[in-house]
Amino acid sequence: MKVINKQVIFLIFSMFLFASFTSILQVSDKISETINKGDAKALSEYFNSNVELVILDKEDIYSKAQAKLIMQSFFQKHPPTSFVVQHKGGPEDAKYCIGNYTSNNERFRIYFLIKTSDNKSLIHLFRIEEE
Repeated sequence: MKVINKQVIFLIFSMFLFASFTSILQVSDKISETINKGDAKALSEYFNSNVELVILDKEDIYSKAQAKLIMQSFFQKHPPTSFVVQHKGGPEDAKYCIGNYTSNNERFRIYFLIKTSDNKSLIHLFRIEEE
């Protein structure tokens, strides 16, 4: 009987880990869609209450509202042609995503870090660099 209980507990635990991993990957896919559309409002829904933004040579920690305005400005100056994810990874409670962002003849590399806390996956770091 103890063996069955351990197996059941292990199965439940494994299902929980898989569900949280799948959830954070779905969030990164939704974030990628908002970047591809240049939708700062939708992107800001995934920002933590304070987010570290590194946009080209400007770096600071901003409130969610400030970060939204900064991203609106970036998307207006550099409207997206495409955003293609190149790599995803990280431990279960903190995933990163790296992709190539194209705007007309400009190319940028975008990196964002998503951390999960209290069953919410939010962006804590968002970085845009010239390629």
